[in-house]
Amino acid sequence: MPLNVYKMKKRIVLRYIFAAMLVALFIFVFLMSAENADKSTSTSGRLIAKFANIFSSDYKSGSIQVKALIIAKYQHFVRKLAHFTVYFLIGVCGFGFFKTFEKVKLYKCCIISYICGTLYSVTD
Repeated sequence: MPLNVYKMKKRIVLRYIFAAMLVALFIFVFLMSAENADKSTSTSGRLIAKFANIFSSDYKSGSIQVKALIIAKYQHFVRKLAHFTVYFLIGVCGFGFFKTFEKVKLYKCCIISYICGTLYSVTD
């Protein structure tokens, strides 16, 4: 198989992989956004509790009130980190998707993926 054909097939496979990852992330964001505030708070609270149980001796030995305070303390940070992470992944996958098109320059990949990610986050 000639090298050019191999590269072309590789780009097509990567394009499908990035597109599938983008769709999965879009669905994930949509489902998380559809949760009401109580369920969303509960979701991030469970995540904080799991990490606090591993890394915090105060959490392990603390009363229910102490555990609630620890969860409340980190709630905002965890939620912002989750938003940052998922939109960062959307940006990376968008960049990867657009980079699979041979004629699209690097700076255009950055700009297009930024615009698409921003439009998606604004409409979410």
